Amino acid sequence: MGMAVSKNHNIDIENTALTDSQLLVMCHQLIAQGKFAEAFLLLDHLCQQGYKYASCASLKIACLINTYRYSEAALALEELKSKCPKDKNALRLAPLVYSGVGDYASAYQASLLLSHEQRKDPSVRKAINISLQHISSLSNNTYLDDDLIELMRDSSASRNRTLVRLAEVMIRRYGLRESSIRIDLEGMASDKVLCEYLKYSFVVSPELENLLTQARRVILTQSLAAMNLPDEIMPLVVGLAQQNWLNEYIHYVEQDERVLIDELETLLQEHVTSSGGRVSDVEGLLLLLLLYKPLESLACHEVLKKVNIESWPVSLKLLARETLFDSQKDLQYSLKVKSIGDISDDVSRQVRLQYEENPYPRWNSLPVPERKNSYYQAIRSLLDAGDKLLDSVSCDEQIDVLVAGCGTGRQPLEIAANFNVNITAIDITLRSLGYAQMMAEKLNITGIDFLHMDILELQRLGKSYDVVESMGVLHHMASPEKGLESIVGVVKPGGLIKLGLYSSTARKAVSAVRKIYAESDLEPTAENIRSVRRALLDSSAKDEFKGIELFGDIYAMSPCRDLLFHVQEHSYDLLQVRDLLELFNLEFLGFTFADGSVNSAFDQCYGRESRRDLGAWHTFEESNPRTFESMYQFFVRVPAR
Repeated sequence: MGMAVSKNHNIDIENTALTDSQLLVMCHQLIAQGKFAEAFLLLDHLCQQGYKYASCASLKIACLINTYRYSEAALALEELKSKCPKDKNALRLAPLVYSGVGDYASAYQASLLLSHEQRKDPSVRKAINISLQHISSLSNNTYLDDDLIELMRDSSASRNRTLVRLAEVMIRRYGLRESSIRIDLEGMASDKVLCEYLKYSFVVSPELENLLTQARRVILTQSLAAMNLPDEIMPLVVGLAQQNWLNEYIHYVEQDERVLIDELETLLQEHVTSSGGRVSDVEGLLLLLLLYKPLESLACHEVLKKVNIESWPVSLKLLARETLFDSQKDLQYSLKVKSIGDISDDVSRQVRLQYEENPYPRWNSLPVPERKNSYYQAIRSLLDAGDKLLDSVSCDEQIDVLVAGCGTGRQPLEIAANFNVNITAIDITLRSLGYAQMMAEKLNITGIDFLHMDILELQRLGKSYDVVESMGVLHHMASPEKGLESIVGVVKPGGLIKLGLYSSTARKAVSAVRKIYAESDLEPTAENIRSVRRALLDSSAKDEFKGIELFGDIYAMSPCRDLLFHVQEHSYDLLQVRDLLELFNLEFLGFTFADGSVNSAFDQCYGRESRRDLGAWHTFEESNPRTFESMYQFFVRVPAR
């Protein structure tokens, strides 16, 4: 057969002089160059010819995967499996295809048929990690522990979804929903998933929290009774110490434990004073105390701080850095932040004080993509909005973004890591901005101008922006309307605003707690927060508080204060959101979700064409009250005026 082939691989398949073997070589070359569409056409032709069917079919599927044509890839995979059921390439591609079409259970099951080496392939590992985040129930298998550890190490994975999966596995593994729990310290210490989980993030399960507090108590009492901290349980002890630093020591402490801790601290003080601060001699004492409090809170912390960190035992080095040497590092960075205007609003001052005491959120990692993308293209993808959103903007031009209320900086740093944009990030809390500056330096992310100022003072910036993002901020202001007015005033005509507002429907249990708090004279001290949340998480708590355990913020001190004890909070239903937007003639563009399942469910009820109808979404939320559990997150457009 004849065929004309140009240097750029434009191919006339019906008129070629190349053999099928040469065509297959060309397919490999095209794939290596990332020209998947061209390669697909050749491979489809070769498959129809029956030439090396298994090889050509698997390459064809790979091309479909790389061009995101997962439905076609699934059909091609089934055909390959029916014709060549033992084909190794079909087995390798199956997890990628199934995860691409959203069949996560099948994707994970397919991955279990692969060898250990095959599962190391980056594309396979990505499919496994994506699937693990979506499977509702995981059964035990030989790969499960390693898979969960790899998931925790994947910076691109959703932390919330990962925590849910981990909690489910631990609850089943330790029988935490049974009437009684057996505390096996050595068994827990040898559980590599548990020990890694304790250092990964604060746990978000009342059942698992109960296990950990009981284990902590047993470690304390048994170690003091034997005057020895056994090496066999050291991984668990270190993990628990790290866990309590991550949750800011929010777990409740019984009175008899407090007595023992006071005695331990007295013993430590005496030893450190007499020995000149030799920490190697008091490793066990320090670890036991770290189960309940940070080193910076100890009476002898100044003496300990004089001990060179390199001379600390391995088990204590990281904990010493976090809870003693670097615990106030964010305050040093806050001195470098420029202030504009005054924080004169009374509510703004109260909010600032809260976040100076409890910076939120504390975070320590960020997924960094291989290459930066177009900000507007990412918005279009998030909203699944087609081309309309980009009619009046260039996807390639560098844009100016303002993050109004950036907190500890994760939001602007994530934008800077993903997109080529100019970023200004403001907040009313210097300590939060110090944390943001610290993390920017740690992650080597540049291009962000951090400023200390109130949203009400935005006109002092003296410039306008293509986009303003203000997530979880307006509902903590005395007047969200005035805050939004200030934001609208610095957006360019036709520019975009991303907002995050609390849902009154999703937060009924939170509102019930806040109502009682508002009527009391309870101060939001650490001890009071521990006591209140202990009562809320008790199985006998009132029905109106049921569901509070589903909010991840309740499992760490600063997030819990933000959730239940904030000095100012408004919440909305979607009809009220609509009214708020109409005040400023803002065009609602759509909600953003972590995955497409919510939009799909909505489309089935009201049709895709109704996605910008807040009235329809209001009705949908009434039937699905957990839809906006974190908050409403959406884009609007200001008038082109």
